[in-house]
Amino acid sequence: MKKKIIFVSHNIYGFECLKSLYKKIKNSEYIISNVITRKKTSFLTDQCFEFESFCNENKIDYLEISNIKNKESIDFFQKNNSHLILVLGWTQILPNEILKTSKITLGSHPSLLPHNIGNGVIPWHIINNEKIGGYSLFELKEEVD
Repeated sequence: MKKKIIFVSHNIYGFECLKSLYKKIKNSEYIISNVITRKKTSFLTDQCFEFESFCNENKIDYLEISNIKNKESIDFFQKNNSHLILVLGWTQILPNEILKTSKITLGSHPSLLPHNIGNGVIPWHIINNEKIGGYSLFELKEEVD
């Protein structure tokens, strides 16, 4: 049986990562079982709308949500236990109830943490004329900052 990955993202960065990951794991012990993205909103200026068609083309279950912390979202994760939850480009902290549904949950942030936490990291990096930047990939745990 293949190990399930639930992929969570809403932006073009996440979409490009999804396409790359899909190609890399195509003939492996892993499968992207679900993709979760945000319902269309004016709040997110970097929202990507290509996830649904990609999922349809590749027979991946697709779900749009408005809030990853609401009961509907938590119920979804609890019904769809996975080996890995991969969160790339998301603005909400996952509740502990979701973290418990996977063997491991990885998140990302476009800075070298703990420097430049929060939203709008890349514009602030440019505005502050910072010479060094980076990207953090980390395991999400219950002990959030």
